[in-house]
Amino acid sequence: MNLRSLMKKETIRRLQLVEELYYAKDFLSSEQLLELLNCSLPILITDIKFLNGENLPFRITKIKGLYTIDFDFNATIDVFYAYVLRTSLEYQAINSLFFEKSHRIQPIADRLNCSFSNMQRYLISIKKEVTKWGITVTHRPLQMEGDEGAIRHLYYLFFKESRMRFADYEFSQRLVNSVDELIRRILKENQIKNNMTVHFQLMHCFLIGLYRQKKGHSMQSLSKASGLLIPDVKELDSLAHAIKRETSIVFTNSKLRECLWPLFSHQLILNQQQQLFAQKKNRHLAKFYDTHYSLLEAVSDLLTVPLSKSEVDETVRLLGNELFCHLSRKHSIEILQETEKTMLNLIDKKYYREIKKLENVVTKFIASSQQKEFMPLYISHLITMIDDLLQRLVDSVRPIKVLLLSDTSTTHERFWHSVFPDFIKGSVQYEYFETPFIIQEQLTALTRQYDLIVTNVTMIGLVSACPLIAINAFPTAKDFDRIQQCINQFDSLPLRKELHHELTPSA
Repeated sequence: MNLRSLMKKETIRRLQLVEELYYAKDFLSSEQLLELLNCSLPILITDIKFLNGENLPFRITKIKGLYTIDFDFNATIDVFYAYVLRTSLEYQAINSLFFEKSHRIQPIADRLNCSFSNMQRYLISIKKEVTKWGITVTHRPLQMEGDEGAIRHLYYLFFKESRMRFADYEFSQRLVNSVDELIRRILKENQIKNNMTVHFQLMHCFLIGLYRQKKGHSMQSLSKASGLLIPDVKELDSLAHAIKRETSIVFTNSKLRECLWPLFSHQLILNQQQQLFAQKKNRHLAKFYDTHYSLLEAVSDLLTVPLSKSEVDETVRLLGNELFCHLSRKHSIEILQETEKTMLNLIDKKYYREIKKLENVVTKFIASSQQKEFMPLYISHLITMIDDLLQRLVDSVRPIKVLLLSDTSTTHERFWHSVFPDFIKGSVQYEYFETPFIIQEQLTALTRQYDLIVTNVTMIGLVSACPLIAINAFPTAKDFDRIQQCINQFDSLPLRKELHHELTPSA
């Protein structure tokens, strides 16, 4: 499920414009943007004028015919995703379906200042998209129904990305403060590090669960125990009184479990104790863990130093938190941010060979389920959950032997050797010669001993057995890109027999 499909063509184009400029390494020309956005120059100019006119913490500027985007120092692109979700009618309709303030289409259309036909079209599009997760949109009353766990998870992701404040759930600050105290207590009593993300998730999920109960929606099949120490409702007088006053709900332990639904549905496992408990109580989660142990075994086989047992257990737990609810429904949920795909695109050039190895492992793992849409999720999660995984993959392969040759000075290769690792990623062994003067016959023989030669000398007559890249004495960004591309493609090069060095290099 990807809610980008709900956007109007104009909104999609403006979002893509911001993304292209934000992630571009260099300034972009009008011609490049017109090709990327598939639009005319007048439309591009209009879009830029519109975006610059909005109250957003960035500005798109044109300098000598080239475009760039500059965000305020305290802002990043997430603010624009939140802006789109809060201002676009199609997403305001999703927001309205949660709060259920209108039983019919016309009142919600009036409140959002759009026509009946447009609102009807938005609702039809939303229904078509959410049905993949067992959710439907009903009329009279106008609301979301179906898989309650899926509805709540969808709204958690939606409100998280739209940067919804806790106050926007329309509960009093006193009630919100009482919920905050409860979450802090649970984390403290279970000796769970008060991670901002976990605290944030439990706060939003509690308020989502409470509001859904207020509107008469309950969640079935929750476990009676979470595997964590959870206070009895009798110990939560202040919270129970606030909930009774604001929702008319008599707050019981079963109502508390519904508000803490990620813990009692085992979608959020916070420590090893809870993990062992949930594994015994939830056969579907136990099966998820068992199959994913085999995935991590395959990842471990790629490394010189295998994953430790604690690393494997921790990674399986974290994968469950991110993927368990998605895999059971055969589809992932994406709102607007395509975080995993973006991350892989950004690091692919630097860690191409390592990403390919992970892709091969994950492809074999998910082949039976044919769930290819989960590929970016798996790879990005493995990279972020296993400490230093990319570098460990780099260290596990035979280094690519690169000979540095420069005639700039007798120490120039040493200068290259010192700066290249900061710009070139991969398992690379750099070597160079103390003297830059080598006769042609020696150099031709030498090329059979290396995987790549990098030089600032033009060698037209050289017959080389390995690739040769000529660069500037002080390498440019384009030079580094060319070297990185060659290293990324190294797996496809034919293996060469190691020969005895005719000259002695310095490593």
